[in-house]
Amino acid sequence: MTLGQKIRSLRKERGLTQAALCGEHMTRNMLSQIENDVATPSLQTVCFLAKQLTVPVGYLLDDGADALVYRKAGLIDQIRAHYASGRWQDCIDDCKQLSDFDDELALLLADCYLQEGLTAFYKGHLESAAHLIDTCLRFTARTCYPKDAIRERADALLTIIRSLRDGLTDDPSLCVAASRADYGEEYLYHTLLQLIDRGKSDLAAQLFDSVRLTSPRYRKHINARLAQAAYNHQRAASLLREVLEESASNADARFLLRLYADLENCAKAVSDYEGAYHAAVAKNELIAKFHL
Repeated sequence: MTLGQKIRSLRKERGLTQAALCGEHMTRNMLSQIENDVATPSLQTVCFLAKQLTVPVGYLLDDGADALVYRKAGLIDQIRAHYASGRWQDCIDDCKQLSDFDDELALLLADCYLQEGLTAFYKGHLESAAHLIDTCLRFTARTCYPKDAIRERADALLTIIRSLRDGLTDDPSLCVAASRADYGEEYLYHTLLQLIDRGKSDLAAQLFDSVRLTSPRYRKHINARLAQAAYNHQRAASLLREVLEESASNADARFLLRLYADLENCAKAVSDYEGAYHAAVAKNELIAKFHL
């Protein structure tokens, strides 16, 4: 591209009129002649135009220059620093300033959008997570660098999101997807509880076997809920009491509240009214103490 073609292209890309670009520095007629390569601007004018168009002077003066190379040179260290420290959104924002992407930037963006998607997923923001993961996959298609690991995790996450969004349908691929991706233990635990609550204990049992939760208290609670779903209330109550004994001093109040509520239901199911009463009292004390 010639100097004039670069200036015209950048001006239009930024949505500037000739008058807006000229300011007080030159006339619109002079700018028109420069853009049509009829007039050669002074170095001072080139510096002015480069500043207005937010590009390096070298890009305008180099006949064979690639705009992205110049723009990237000024930001790439900062982009890499954001990426290395896990500031995914900052990395995305800096890349967006470049308005174009090479293979390296596309790979960085793919991973950043995946990480942001996982964050949204852990928070339960499924629509936002799905949008971010879709964007991740678009960027994996734009890079020649190795991206299979990113794409596999993104595909697996989308499988779970769609299953959750569609009402937790009995999709066997949900279990396969979960075993292939690094999801938050907390979210998987709540997903299993949600499956059981919706009467899908068989799918929950499949998923439970597949993901192998590492937290002993989470594992034991899910086993108790599965026993409860199978009407084995005695075993469920026994497991719940074990978890309460092990977790009473160092567990989150909401977790304990869930345990006491489940224990109350199990005790009632086997006509253990005294046990149900004590569980209900403990549950209500937690609600009052922590305003749950």
